[in-house]
Amino acid sequence: MIHTIAHYINGHRKELDLPSGAGSDLAFFKVGGNPWGKGRINFLVFDKEQSEPLLFVKSMREKDRDESLRHEYIMINNLASYRELVPYLPLPVHLGSLAGHDIMIQKACHGERILASLSRSPILHFQKQTMANNFSRSLEFITKLHTSVRNEPSSAEFRRGIIDPFLSFYDGFGSDQNRTALARLLEEISTIMGGSPITTPMHGDYSATNIFIDLDNQIKIIDWETAAEKGLPFLDLFYFMSKYIHNLKIPPRDRWQRVIRPYFGNTWLSGLIGETVREYCQKTGFSIELGRALFPLHFLNKARIKYSMRGKEPAQLWMNLFEYSINNLDKLCF
Repeated sequence: MIHTIAHYINGHRKELDLPSGAGSDLAFFKVGGNPWGKGRINFLVFDKEQSEPLLFVKSMREKDRDESLRHEYIMINNLASYRELVPYLPLPVHLGSLAGHDIMIQKACHGERILASLSRSPILHFQKQTMANNFSRSLEFITKLHTSVRNEPSSAEFRRGIIDPFLSFYDGFGSDQNRTALARLLEEISTIMGGSPITTPMHGDYSATNIFIDLDNQIKIIDWETAAEKGLPFLDLFYFMSKYIHNLKIPPRDRWQRVIRPYFGNTWLSGLIGETVREYCQKTGFSIELGRALFPLHFLNKARIKYSMRGKEPAQLWMNLFEYSINNLDKLCF
């Protein structure tokens, strides 16, 4: 497989924007992907004369999963049509086919993931500036995305494409009481948006793992596999903050409680969340009232993604956060 990919890369050096002389003597290093027999497999590709990777290659072990690569490829290219978003994307990106399987090849990101700046110290005081900087960098891209690309579906299209799928997914979980609460919340969101609802692109896994800061201090956003062209504003920002807090090495030891406490408490982290949400509203023009109503849906959306990839049990952990938040919206920190 590696020899086949190497031959393919040599034949497409111009499209892949490889530097002169690169591509003739390649080395491959397996990274990420899935540890089990199914799912994706990823490689970093090096020229043997250089220490930095040239390319990132993603492929699927199952042919019926190739569709996810095509979706990711199309999503990145659609966003690349907006000049202001180009600096944030892993370009060039190329989709090919080898031995009946799709492969996606893109420029490798140099630098480090925001995740790498997380401290292992359990004392929050020593991480405050790093966290504030990382929240700010995450906001930089998401506000650019949500001001550059907006869709204006009709009320019927919004209900069919956004509202109904959330309700249908929740039917497989939880209680009638929480489903009623969800239905009321979705109606409130529709009311706040009025007769001209707005949808925005959504990354779906906008976390510190998928944000690189390169050597020129430019951020790059990778892994668009779970992205949607028509999603809801705020959700990627909320997910970034939730996943970031989830990964901190601070008390409490239960990571799910660690996420809940800042949102529904009055801590330094609560203040940072509030500041970040207000800045997002200022830059995008979306109201904080809409943000409060949408907040529980970022947990529900993650549960939906987890369910599609790994089943009900992993999804239930995110569903628990959704159910807690929808019943405690009056205590939100913003």
